[in-house]
Amino acid sequence: MKSTIQKLTLGGAALCLLAAATAQGLATIAYISGPSFAFQSVENDPPGASLDLNHDGIVDFNFQSGYFLCTADVPSSACSVPFYVIGSDTNSFLGRLSQATILPFGAPIGLPTTNTNWVPPERSGEQGSTATVADYLLSPRYGTRGYGGPLMSPGIGYLAVRFSAADGLHYGWIRMLLPGPDFGPTVLDWAYETQPNTPIAAGLIASTSQSRQFLVAFQRPEGAQAGNGSLILTGGQLRCELILAGAFVSADLDRSGPARSQSRPIASLGLPVVSRTNYTAFFRDIPVSRGDVIQLLRGALEINIDGGSVVGRISELK
Repeated sequence: MKSTIQKLTLGGAALCLLAAATAQGLATIAYISGPSFAFQSVENDPPGASLDLNHDGIVDFNFQSGYFLCTADVPSSACSVPFYVIGSDTNSFLGRLSQATILPFGAPIGLPTTNTNWVPPERSGEQGSTATVADYLLSPRYGTRGYGGPLMSPGIGYLAVRFSAADGLHYGWIRMLLPGPDFGPTVLDWAYETQPNTPIAAGLIASTSQSRQFLVAFQRPEGAQAGNGSLILTGGQLRCELILAGAFVSADLDRSGPARSQSRPIASLGLPVVSRTNYTAFFRDIPVSRGDVIQLLRGALEINIDGGSVVGRISELK
């Protein structure tokens, strides 16, 4: 239960970071909404899918799927393919041993007291430059298949990264989804602090004319906290990430108050990415009309879970 609570509530350090970022208007965060991409095979030329966070023409990170390996028995007892991230040049990411660290929304990145396991960049003869994000596991003998690894449990999460520029170290985040629309994980979007040596919170962006961010606070009818979420509006698209305590099956963007009962929901977020007894995650990009955007900015919309058993109040992060 402890891990679920950590995913649903912002810790004290993250709250302080969020308050400081809000006070300065998040103006120093550069947010890139995509396009999203899947991990690419190591057999490609060039291998993997590269990401240049700050668009300086230098690849910062690479996302690869490894070789498909099976045991020698027939039919094979176990096959697996890893999906991993590589830091290039002097860039690094949070990880432990051979596993990448996947953070929840709002987790602080760049604070010395919380970020100590930075995986070093890849150099000749240096170990630990590659970390696994997820594994796909298959057993032809026993008829089982599925994903494992650090991204499997939350379904959606953030890779904490830092990269070097001429003015110093910059911290950022990369959001990933599992399973993605293609085989393996998908890199969705990313952001970084334009100011050197400045912390950032996972999932936070700068609300600008291009993209605006809204926070969602979920409560049950009796008033108990039930989770949180983030909505990012870019043009006519709303990127929705919701994390709830408990097992749920549906999430809808809807009108609030009496208007809700007079019409259909504006949009459905589809099936959950992950649903367990004490944890449910939703993620989806949904189109919104100009009228819906006006209602969103007026605070006239909400998120309804399972037909209103849990309601998410939406507020803009300015």
